[in-house]
Amino acid sequence: MPMPAPTPSADATLPAPVAPVAVAPPAVPASPPVINAPSMIPVRSGHAEPRPAYDDGEKGPRSPSTATGYALLGTLAGPALTALAIAASNDDNDDLAAGLGWLAAAGYLAGPAAGRWYAGESGAGTILVRTGGAGLLIAGLASSICLDSCEEQGSGPGIAMLSGAGLFIGATIYDIATAGDAARDYNRAHRKSQSLTLLPLVKQSEGHTTTGLALSGSF
Repeated sequence: MPMPAPTPSADATLPAPVAPVAVAPPAVPASPPVINAPSMIPVRSGHAEPRPAYDDGEKGPRSPSTATGYALLGTLAGPALTALAIAASNDDNDDLAAGLGWLAAAGYLAGPAAGRWYAGESGAGTILVRTGGAGLLIAGLASSICLDSCEEQGSGPGIAMLSGAGLFIGATIYDIATAGDAARDYNRAHRKSQSLTLLPLVKQSEGHTTTGLALSGSF
């Protein structure tokens, strides 16, 4: 016959509770040092380039259309001053007429080169060509005046006038046609080399580490 299980007495002691064991958190490694950005390998950016910089102070680039406009205005200066000189002469203002006449002559010879002056060129070559052409034109015109007999002159005066007119007109057309190209040449010659570079950046500040990109450029 089985025996009944013993009943624990009231004064039996319970096992003592186990105290919790504190577990230390894992050690956190020190923050990485700041990486010097220039020492990293740069990555070229393919974004749009900024406005070009120029090495001629505050003048900046030259406009081809403005250069052509100056050449046209300079070409018209001679005829405009000639008209003013004629008007002053008709008013019996000989001193003013003489002064305007000299200015008109200068305008005919040098005026068309104004666009190339704006683009940084001297224009001396075409001015000399126009001066020589004007000299031939005047010499041929003077020789064509019949003093004694026109039959003895031959075709020399006519050839001189045609040659002079051709040189004068050709040099003027050249100045007007090439003023825009002179401005573009000026811009290419004075444009600074420039580049944009993206650099990786790691920055440490007050225990925080920040990563990002730095933009570096030379203009």
